[in-house]
Amino acid sequence: MIQPIESILLPAAQGAAGLAAREARSAKEAAVRFEAIFLEQLVKEMMPREGQSYFGSGSGAEVFKNFFIEAVAGEMAPRGVLGIRPLLEKELNKSDQRKERNDKWK
Repeated sequence: MIQPIESILLPAAQGAAGLAAREARSAKEAAVRFEAIFLEQLVKEMMPREGQSYFGSGSGAEVFKNFFIEAVAGEMAPRGVLGIRPLLEKELNKSDQRKERNDKWK
């Protein structure tokens, strides 16, 4: 029996849409992670140097200081407070689109 063309094309189109959605989601996640790493570095530089800490002294203080830095950066990154995330996400999506166009011609 011959299958209608819709039964072949529709799943392929849905798969492509799902792939595009996953790539957009992964671009956003990558941009958020990048901004979080960048923010960690900024917050770390703003913290008092060793010997001057909000968390006391000793190895435990360094652990809590690092937890604090990660938590602050983790809260700020998804909000895009630096403006890096939207720009990076846009560029990553452009890169994915260029890659798709190049793959079509191979």
